[in-house]
Amino acid sequence: GEPIKSVCLVDTQSMTSIKGMVDDLKVQVIDHHPLRTDIPEDWETNIRNTGATTTIFVEAIQEREIPLTPIEATLLLLGIYEDTGSLTYTRTTAEDIYAAGILVENGASLAIVTDYINHPLSPEQQKVYEDLRSNSDILIIHGHSLILALAYDTFLVEELSSLDHKLRDLLDPDALFILLTTSGGVQIIARSTDDHIDVSE
Repeated sequence: GEPIKSVCLVDTQSMTSIKGMVDDLKVQVIDHHPLRTDIPEDWETNIRNTGATTTIFVEAIQEREIPLTPIEATLLLLGIYEDTGSLTYTRTTAEDIYAAGILVENGASLAIVTDYINHPLSPEQQKVYEDLRSNSDILIIHGHSLILALAYDTFLVEELSSLDHKLRDLLDPDALFILLTTSGGVQIIARSTDDHIDVSE
């Protein structure tokens, strides 16, 4: 196939090597997580302290005066609601709320968003979820994508299944392994979306 000359990393600062990447690969990062200290100097970064990465895109769309259809506005609003717990998480900023208002002005359907959005995580679940996202690695083994995610010093006693559902929806791997260090030891959650991978084995 064609050589891969540029990559745009969205909502992450982790790079996975893909066959066909050129040596002088151009990398752009658009993210709302704190800037990692090991980012190569030649990467172009757009890091903003917003609750949702989607907010960065909505602001860019506004600056460029790009028209949005109601469907596009609804999809973008889903992104903001998912990342901010429907604007309830403490990381939510005024920019997120303003961007959501702009999308509603552009015809975003709150009824559709309500049908698709997951219930907001509790503050404790949100902290663990952010830790898992920050400490996740993508492994390609025999052509299958596996995610290994870690969270430390976890005292979460609530149901954990919603966390692995959110990670699977976000990263869409063939298999997901979550390791949580708790006061009772290390807890492992393993899920597979591919019949060829038996996580219990």
